[in-house]
Amino acid sequence: VSAANSAGSDTKSTILIYTPPIRRPVVQITNPAIDPLNTSAATINLTAITQNIDLPSQVQVLHNGNQVSNFTFANNMGSLSSFALVSGSNNFEVRVQNDFGQANDQTIVIYQAPVPGPTVDIKSPASSPWTSPVDKVNITAITKNVSSKADITFTKNGAAMSNFSFNGNVIVANNVPLSVGQNIFVITVRNQSGQATDQTVVIYKKPVVVLPPVVTIMAPINGLSVSAPKVNLNAMVTNVSSKANVSVKLNGQLVNGFNLNGASVTANNLSLKPGSNVITVSGRNSAGQDSKSATVIYQAPVQAPTVDIKS
Repeated sequence: VSAANSAGSDTKSTILIYTPPIRRPVVQITNPAIDPLNTSAATINLTAITQNIDLPSQVQVLHNGNQVSNFTFANNMGSLSSFALVSGSNNFEVRVQNDFGQANDQTIVIYQAPVPGPTVDIKSPASSPWTSPVDKVNITAITKNVSSKADITFTKNGAAMSNFSFNGNVIVANNVPLSVGQNIFVITVRNQSGQATDQTVVIYKKPVVVLPPVVTIMAPINGLSVSAPKVNLNAMVTNVSSKANVSVKLNGQLVNGFNLNGASVTANNLSLKPGSNVITVSGRNSAGQDSKSATVIYQAPVQAPTVDIKS
């Protein structure tokens, strides 16, 4: 500063030193807000806010150590939109730098792809309900998205079964014993996304064992000789259900007037011819037939001789 008048002049000086403010960089990842973040979404949006950063060139974004170029930066905010995640750990780091230094922030996103829900479909027996002709059944089912036998529950009429195999995606249970009547088989499969169930009904009717008929003639005994022209029949025919399954013949001719009471067959006053007479009793059913015969010899009584002197 200088001043002057008629008496002279004077000058004084001072020095001012300007030190600009220190603008250290700051960065903070605001999205995702959780660190680490577990997600089943295949992409993520990343957002970070900065201070004292003016240019995109002062910002660097890294994913698992590799630089990412498709981010935007404006107004102290950087963003990364719909970034594709890799399975497992995804480490994001945002670095900022200016003339006064550098700063960084990072976050971890753990991506686990969603597991499709399990399915199960019983293929054999092919229909439900299904009637089995035998007391055992083979069951086959096809699954999807099931990893082990431990993820399968197999029940018969509510009781857990363990005697089945699981190979690949196929469940097999062979020679499963059936109860008489209705057998309800339920297969449930599970994974981390849920569970699925299928069931089938197998009906087992125990077959009725039909025994073949057995004929026994109690009277008359075979080879009996009689002097009366009539004889009574007494026989047994087992394992027949009606009179239609029984026949009685005398000398090859059907006898209609016989009675069937349970297994007892009777016929009274069968007329004999002189000499040999064959009585045949037969029984039949779905399992077979049987016949028995008895021979009766009729010898008519010989009249005593008479003599009459007329003259």
